[in-house]
Amino acid sequence: MSRFKILILAFLFFGSVSTAWAAFLFSVPILTPSQLTQLSDEKLTDAYIEAVVELETVRQFYSTSGFGPKDMDSMKSLIRYRIYLIHELEDRGLKVPRVE
Repeated sequence: MSRFKILILAFLFFGSVSTAWAAFLFSVPILTPSQLTQLSDEKLTDAYIEAVVELETVRQFYSTSGFGPKDMDSMKSLIRYRIYLIHELEDRGLKVPRVE
């Protein structure tokens, strides 16, 4: 009976941890095409940036050994900042330095 309880507790613990990570990793709402057409230019740009940030962060997460929630937030901030810098450089007609 005690093995069964331990097995159930382990399942509940690991199940809740994996659910928390799934919810944490994918935080961008997926809009339908009709919802996208109703967005203003600014909101559409923001939605695009958030999607790129999420994709790049998840790619970095899976290509490394993973990192914690605080690291994930820092990574998202840096990626978002990079996108804003590129956007501003292009708006000013400047060439974006490529490093990749």
